[in-house]
Amino acid sequence: MALPPRLAVKGRTTHSRLPHPATNLPIVCMTFLDGRGYNLAGVTGRYLTGAGVSIAACLLLVLVLRRWSPAPHTAPVVLDAVAESAEQGARESRSEPSS
Repeated sequence: MALPPRLAVKGRTTHSRLPHPATNLPIVCMTFLDGRGYNLAGVTGRYLTGAGVSIAACLLLVLVLRRWSPAPHTAPVVLDAVAESAEQGARESRSEPSS
C-alpha cells in the first residue's frame, strides 16, 4: 500500500501511528448509540442500548468462535474403560465377604 507523499516518511513512527485513530472507533460508536438511546427513552433507553449492544457483541463473538473452533475432542473408548473399571470395582466390593 503506497502512502500519500505527506505521510511517506522514512522510519517506523508513521506506520505505527496510522492505526492508532482506529482505536477510537468503538468509543465513538458507543457514545453515538448511547446518545440515540437517551434521546428515545431517557436514562432507561441509554442503559438498554448499552445492554443490547453488549449482548449483540457477545452473540457475534459466539458465532465467530463456533465457526473457527476445532471439533470437540471426545474419547468414548476411555470413557467406556472408566465405566467398565467402576463396574468391576463395584462387583468386587459386593462379592467380598464382610467381617
